[in-house]
Parts: sequence; C-alpha cells; structure tokens
Amino acid sequence: MSKIKSDSIVMTILAKSILKLENGSEFHQLIEQSDAILTVYSSTGVGVFLPKNQSGWSANSDMRIKRDITPIESVMDKVLQLNPVYFNYIKDASDSDVREGFIAQEIEVLFPSIVSNGTYSEELNDRVKGVCTANLIPYLVKAIQEQHTLITQLTSRVDELMARLI
Repeated sequence: MSKIKSDSIVMTILAKSILKLENGSEFHQLIEQSDAILTVYSSTGVGVFLPKNQSGWSANSDMRIKRDITPIESVMDKVLQLNPVYFNYIKDASDSDVREGFIAQEIEVLFPSIVSNGTYSEELNDRVKGVCTANLIPYLVKAIQEQHTLITQLTSRVDELMARLI
C-alpha cells in the first residue's frame, strides 16, 4: 500500500486496481481487453475512460448503467444567457495566449449541476469553482434542436405566404 499526497487530497493505493480517497470514495482502474487504455470509475458507475486512438477522455454513457432517463426540457432562454469570454489567469505570464471559456459563478446560476468546487486556494481563502464544459453539450444540442424546429415552422409559413402571392 502506498500513499500519494497533493495539496488537495490524499489518495491511498490499496491494490493495482483500486484507488481509495481520504474521504472514503473509491475509484477503480480497469486494464482489460477493450478499446480503452485506462478506465477510472466510482462505485456508482460514474467514470471515464481513455480510448485508444483518441486524444480525450470519454464519459461512461451506456444506457445499461442509467435509470430515470427523461428528456431535457426547453433550455433556449438559459443558453442565450451564457456569456462566453476570453481571459487570462491572474498568474499567467503577460505574453501567454488568451484563453476562452466561461465564468463558473455565471454558469452556476443557469446550470448548477455542471459547476463544482475544486481545490482550496490560500489566496482566495476558498475553494476554486470549476466548470465541466463538456456537460454543456446536451443543453447546446437541445437549443439547436429548438432553433431547428422554429426555423422549420417559419420556413413553412414563408412558403405558404409565397404561394398566396404567386
């Protein structure tokens, strides 16, 4: 058994495949014959894997591990309130590239489930908020679908009006 310590958390490696956090949460690592190089998941089934031949993590999304699935209701009003920004972190060098993203506190008002508290900051005397921007995708897709429905309706109406004029 060995311990890994960072500023924010102490982890204990219990075995090759289980990582136990100080707060009691367990994360499991699977190395198996699959398309994944590495899989990490919690006992609840929430997890991610690093697929071969891809450059990013994939979230577990299999229908067989989900329940109480319901469609997302209209979100256009919330999506229109999103405020994408360019910024630099306070500690970035003055010549660093400009970044793009969102302000966690603004997102939290609209979509609280995608904002979480990260590590503690001595300077802020508080935990730093983070946004899982990948979790915005379902809301953005829903907003596009809403727009498409409206465009289709308006196109039909224009066609009807044009037919009357001809």
